[in-house]
Amino acid sequence: MSFSGVLVETAMNVAFPTLMKQFGLATNTVQWMNSIYLLFISVIVPLSAVLKSSFKTKELFVTANLLFFAGLLLDALAPNFAILLLGRTI
Repeated sequence: MSFSGVLVETAMNVAFPTLMKQFGLATNTVQWMNSIYLLFISVIVPLSAVLKSSFKTKELFVTANLLFFAGLLLDALAPNFAILLLGRTI
């Protein structure tokens, strides 16, 4: 899953020009994609210790994978930037 996170982060940086053109946005608006992603990562990493003590590892792993793929699917089908941002947040 760590590899998936790094892959998604790297792919997003490369996709900035395409997203700007596709949605007609400025660079600072598109950069919210990375800002929100990094904000949620900074919240989830410390929270993971609490989650690990409260839930089984398998449950956490399955839930994390399902959320990852749900966000990925939402991003792939996003008709506008707000939905894309929501998928990125998930």
